Amino acid sequence: MKIIIGSNTFGNYHRQNIAVDSWKHLANEFDCVECVDIQLKGDPSHNYGISSLSALDRHSGDIVSDSEKRLPFVNDVLKVLLTMDCDYFIYVNSDVIINSNLIKHIVNNEPGSFACSRLDIQHIDSFSQVLDKKVTPVRYEIAGFDVFIFKRSWMQDNIDLFQDYLIGQPHWDQSYATIIKIFGGNEPFGNNYPPFCFHIKHGMTWQREKSVERAFNHECSKRPLDRLSISIFNDYLDKVLTRRQPYGTFINPVKNERDIECNFWRKFTS
Repeated sequence: MKIIIGSNTFGNYHRQNIAVDSWKHLANEFDCVECVDIQLKGDPSHNYGISSLSALDRHSGDIVSDSEKRLPFVNDVLKVLLTMDCDYFIYVNSDVIINSNLIKHIVNNEPGSFACSRLDIQHIDSFSQVLDKKVTPVRYEIAGFDVFIFKRSWMQDNIDLFQDYLIGQPHWDQSYATIIKIFGGNEPFGNNYPPFCFHIKHGMTWQREKSVERAFNHECSKRPLDRLSISIFNDYLDKVLTRRQPYGTFINPVKNERDIECNFWRKFTS
């Protein structure tokens, strides 16, 4: 089996550096894992100690009126990953730590495609604190998804379901996660314990930003399939995930949550 971890890094900052260290650790721990940083054509390679591939043709400045940024499109990154020789590929937001139990889950169970929510943790100084299990949970991000596992054979037949959204802006993750859930066979979300991924908690970013890039993603979310998928997920969020306790941190799943999840989504996948 071969698994590729792919992302699109931006700049150089602490959370991202630790996340990249986690991917490098997985590549060292598992012979089947490789990492790749997918960037825009013509942009300089980032020196993170993993392979860097300049393969993306489009960015927000080309498509979005008045955009002064160069944000790539999520589905463009997925299309590049789809061309690579692998059995599974993982798309991860660039500041998200992936844990080894995710790789073990893929290798041992050969699951269908699915999406993972992150567990926010308090600040850590280095990735070694994750290895030493010296992390403090803060909150499960039940309303969003940061890691996407794609079985390549499934994705080859379904890539066209994933339409344009800009990286680093809202809406796309709920849409993509729900599309995977419905068309991918109701594979369980990765939002339980032990967590598949961590994220160092930080202040709000795009949530308080009014930008043309955010507005673009908002308009994209109004497409029929995307609008329907986000509506279905928000219904599940309201009926199930927000019932986790304590409210606001959502650390503890509801009783029999896996069974409830399976039954909720079955009516959309049967």
